[in-house]
Amino acid sequence: METRVREGPDASALVELENQALPPGMHLLVDLEHLNVDPRDLVSRLWIVIRSDGGAENGSYEGIRCATGEYKVYAYYNPKGSRPLRVVKLPRWRPIRPHGWRAELASETLCSDTSPRDPDDVRARPQHESSDYRSPYE
Repeated sequence: METRVREGPDASALVELENQALPPGMHLLVDLEHLNVDPRDLVSRLWIVIRSDGGAENGSYEGIRCATGEYKVYAYYNPKGSRPLRVVKLPRWRPIRPHGWRAELASETLCSDTSPRDPDDVRARPQHESSDYRSPYE
């Protein structure tokens, strides 16, 4: 299935999400307004932007496949680059690194176990509330 990327992320639609796996001073922003899940392949596709406290940022348009724990980068975006949008010619699936920021994004926002969450549900409640979880060891 082909995914076409014609423009970078919509800055006005970026929402910051908490992500403990990122280094200090780095922030995860995602475009939830344009998040979509294609019913043919059940892949969640969205713009992801990592921004530093100093204001530097890099973005990527990615697909997250909850069923297999994989991601694919379709394009990169750097607003200050000579070519801000760079489309990947032959994107390929890669495993999501356990305990990395993509793993946290998948488990806390995009996936419900091995299925993608409905985009409208994600927009309404992007992250699990910490009060919803009670450790069985408390």
